[in-house]
Amino acid sequence: ALGASDGRIQLRSVVRPTEVVKELGGRRHSGAPVRDMVFSPTVETLLMSCGDDGSAVFSDFGTGEVVMAMKEHGDYGTGICSNRNGTSFATRSADGSVILWDSVTGSVRHRHRVSDKKLVTATAICFNETGRMLAVAGNDLSLNFVSTTQEGGSGGDPRLSQGPTAPITFMRIDAKGTKAATFSTNLHLNVWDCNSAAELVALRCQKQPMGGVFASDGNIFIFFEQDSCSLQGVELATHEVSQVHNFVSAHITAVAIEKASATGASLEKSSPLFVALSDNTIQVTALCGGALQCLATLKGHTGSITALADASAGTS
Repeated sequence: ALGASDGRIQLRSVVRPTEVVKELGGRRHSGAPVRDMVFSPTVETLLMSCGDDGSAVFSDFGTGEVVMAMKEHGDYGTGICSNRNGTSFATRSADGSVILWDSVTGSVRHRHRVSDKKLVTATAICFNETGRMLAVAGNDLSLNFVSTTQEGGSGGDPRLSQGPTAPITFMRIDAKGTKAATFSTNLHLNVWDCNSAAELVALRCQKQPMGGVFASDGNIFIFFEQDSCSLQGVELATHEVSQVHNFVSAHITAVAIEKASATGASLEKSSPLFVALSDNTIQVTALCGGALQCLATLKGHTGSITALADASAGTS
């Protein structure tokens, strides 16, 4: 799935990369930029997205139509994520709110504020493996886990004993739900244990890290920095950083990995990785022996590509 700054969403087929599988019925989010997207882990044709108009939209890419559109945030949406069984999803907004939703009815299950202080917002959200906790990072340097089963509080959920030293701008949990990678405004990349809240990796990048994914069984985190053509990987066991691939002529704007491969494959086997570039193309690649092999190039967007999401089945 490709989301653009004009509110349009396209689906492309990995099997037939030159063809647009579906142009989802006009512009989502009132024509505002698509900020984030995630495929439903249980409904094969359902795509969830959030945009600059503060709305969350469920789209059926089988029909191309909107299934549900919800708007509860008071400012633009900044992120969306789903729990692993597809029963709940969460959105965050520039207004400082985090909302937990029922994926079936579209009703609000829980509202959370990062802080009572003004200008404190959630910079990243992500469910843990069971879906009973929602990791919430704030620009006030907080990082904690909010209960999704208790109204209004985090109860006895774990909190980080040594939190980040700067506001977190990005968070991604691995396929098994055991590790969380975070980026901070001080150029730090950290990886945390979701169960013990221990810090596993602390790395300072040369530029602001912008996006990334866990590859293979979660032992390598692949990421890119701001205005960079280079895709890098850090080995969680050794903390060693190496270049995975350099695209030379264009900057990287987003990455996504095929989820089936992320849960069981290793870097010695082909693991589809999708890389969006500043020339408005998507590079369909495969990780083989730690190196990146380019398989196909997708073209079609007239605006810059701001978000990528991939289906678990690996066909779109």
